[in-house]
Amino acid sequence: MEAAIDRIMHTYDLLVNRSAAANAEARAKVTDYVNTLFEAGEKDTHRLTVCGLTYLRELDGSNDRSRPGYGAVAGPTRSYRHFASLCIR
Repeated sequence: MEAAIDRIMHTYDLLVNRSAAANAEARAKVTDYVNTLFEAGEKDTHRLTVCGLTYLRELDGSNDRSRPGYGAVAGPTRSYRHFASLCIR
């Protein structure tokens, strides 16, 4: 599970420029979320990673479809939406 959290944070750091305090807060939140998934029976590291990234993107609003670039043509890929729908909210 720690490998999934490390991968989540590494990937998220590539996507978003945050302060050290914001990074620590995001790590704490995603750790709690991934622990919930793990305790619920999800053991697949790749799926935990996708769900964790989805969770962080929802927290910061970066997957808000009302933002520029999220029109019908430029929206998120089907695979992203598919994986996001599989995660516990």
